[in-house]
Amino acid sequence: MNQEAHNQYARLELQFYDFHEALSKFNLIAKICSQFGYTPEMFNVYNRIILKLYTPQADDKILTLKDLYLSYFIDGLHSQNVETAHESAIEKLKSLE
Repeated sequence: MNQEAHNQYARLELQFYDFHEALSKFNLIAKICSQFGYTPEMFNVYNRIILKLYTPQADDKILTLKDLYLSYFIDGLHSQNVETAHESAIEKLKSLE
């Protein structure tokens, strides 16, 4: 997993075993982003997913805690189940304080 945080967005690049695993995770990530009110830029290239997350409603396109949580959560989905990914994301946010 490659993750970058910029002032305006979080960029994630996830690599999977093959195209089918990547496509399955792509659809899961799209569903989760939709539930959070996001419409990220998402690309699937064979076994990789590349996405940019930002809060469209945020003034000046500033990266928000919600953006960070979602990027950490998606990172956790790469190798964990949903519940563990959530707990891991919360711990990472706490470490930023």
